[in-house]
Amino acid sequence: MAQTVELFDGYTLLQGDDCFPLTTDSVLLADFLWARPGQRGLEMGCGCGGLWVLAALHLPGCQLDGVELEPGPLALARENQARCGLSRRGVLWLGDLRQGAEPRYDFCLCNPPYHRGGAACQDPARQRARNQRHTPLEEVCQAAARWLRAKGSFFFCWPARQLDQAWQALGQAGMAPCRLRFVHHRPGAPAYLALVEARRGAGEQQVLAPLFLQDEEGRETGEYCRIYHRSPRDTEGG
Repeated sequence: MAQTVELFDGYTLLQGDDCFPLTTDSVLLADFLWARPGQRGLEMGCGCGGLWVLAALHLPGCQLDGVELEPGPLALARENQARCGLSRRGVLWLGDLRQGAEPRYDFCLCNPPYHRGGAACQDPARQRARNQRHTPLEEVCQAAARWLRAKGSFFFCWPARQLDQAWQALGQAGMAPCRLRFVHHRPGAPAYLALVEARRGAGEQQVLAPLFLQDEEGRETGEYCRIYHRSPRDTEGG
């Protein structure tokens, strides 16, 4: 059964029980994206379309395609594309992101599976969406390198404690990080997530100011509210 998730400005998203839900990581990644008007991107593994919708709204001057391995989530992604009035902004198709790639995109994005095992989900599609065993980061990076044109950017998010794995996977694909932002739950807490932009032949890394989701008193920060299109006053007193 599909559930409706409220986004902002009247946009809504349908999520099914067989889909990996929209997470804070995807919301932050969509905000981290940048591209020039007229460029074309690809979301690798678009699921039910939550990140795709947010990315398309964040980059109104760009075209954005999507590829998804599972028919059920893809059908829901197409429905979300239509209900948000974004059907002309890109093509969502059924396929394996690791196969048939050719360099035709200016940027790629992906919220790849983080988990390395553990308890299995009851639904096989959700299990494949969250577990590295089915789609290792190394394969995701290699696919991105094939999809991208020269000097194209690959945007993804990854656990901050596992960045050595990310750097190794990028190196094997001939890419390197060029822009990086760490995400913390609050000041003084260690970073739990890294937002990464990578390219071929990247030079010195640009490390942005850290993103704090809460302040020292546990209130949502102004930047977090901006990303979620909320007024800071909405969080006061509760």
